[in-house]
Amino acid sequence: MSRQYLLRHCRLATNDLDEARDNVNHLWERHTSSLRHGQDYGLRWHQAELAGASLSYIENASELRVQSVVGQRYHLTFCEAGGAVHRVEGREAVISPTNLVIHTPGQKLELDLDPFQALHLSFNASFAEKMLQRRGVRVPAPDSWPVVLPGEVPSVATLRSLCQWVGHELDRAPSYLPNASAVRAGLERMLLTLFMDALAEFQPPTTPDPGRLGAAQLKLIDEWLDSNYAEFITVDDLAKVAGVSVRALQATYKRVRGYTPKQAIQHRRLDAARRQLLSPGPQTTVTDVALDCGFLHLGRFAAVYKSAYGEAPSQTLAASRMRVLGAPPVIVTAPGNRTSNAGNVVSGRGRAALVRDRLSIAGSARSTLFRA
Repeated sequence: MSRQYLLRHCRLATNDLDEARDNVNHLWERHTSSLRHGQDYGLRWHQAELAGASLSYIENASELRVQSVVGQRYHLTFCEAGGAVHRVEGREAVISPTNLVIHTPGQKLELDLDPFQALHLSFNASFAEKMLQRRGVRVPAPDSWPVVLPGEVPSVATLRSLCQWVGHELDRAPSYLPNASAVRAGLERMLLTLFMDALAEFQPPTTPDPGRLGAAQLKLIDEWLDSNYAEFITVDDLAKVAGVSVRALQATYKRVRGYTPKQAIQHRRLDAARRQLLSPGPQTTVTDVALDCGFLHLGRFAAVYKSAYGEAPSQTLAASRMRVLGAPPVIVTAPGNRTSNAGNVVSGRGRAALVRDRLSIAGSARSTLFRA
């Protein structure tokens, strides 16, 4: 039995196939549908809108055949229970809780659906394709996209986990997300970035050599990152700051600095967290520090912190509190990070503190916010 999501966002609950067909034409795509077996039918469709994306939770109780041509949307479906057979541009794939299915604009679909429960993430084509272009990837032809991606791929697993969290958070009363446009936009970009990261592992770039960044562009990125590391930022944001493609950014970082732009973001956040834990206030907690520095997955924060500094963040905090007044501690920075002043640490706290307070991440749930 799968968990349920978006219960406060029910858009359709019906036992009438004709009513379902009319409504799903608007919620998903224009299509035809018919029962494959029996006469009983049941569908529940829950959907929340973000900005350039929507998240749905679907419960189908019938065996159906559905035919459609995808319009100007990218559809990603995580099956929570049950399954289906999807034929996409003539290619057949069995959909199950172990994978992610992708439908893209212009594809011809024939779906044989069994009873299932699924989370469904949908992006406007223009929103998704702008990010593809920034990454130096031409939009593939409809028959060139992968139909499914394995669920064990880290970016796919994290995308599923983030969708689950958003689905639960939007059900919580009161939830900050419905009225927090900046936070919703950040989550939306994070969802799309995870999809692009997953896609990149199976769809290599098709553009020529990405070129190089100069020292001035790298310095500009470093300065911007110093001021924004606690925000909802992605590699695409760094590329936009430098005015280059994601591929150019990634190639330059690997060649010049020996690590990826994503690792650069993590290094900067770790350095800020280290400094706060070495100089804590009376009320400082590991959770506060992690969220203040842009880490939303608290279990992963503890793991990467220990890998970088050889001790758990809780150990650093405990040792700092026990330390008697004397010589200041030696600050060990994360690999590849530049030393930054304390003012930047303080200035980054506002946004993350807002997220912490408004999302009310509490108790044991903090350590399992996103599972990947």
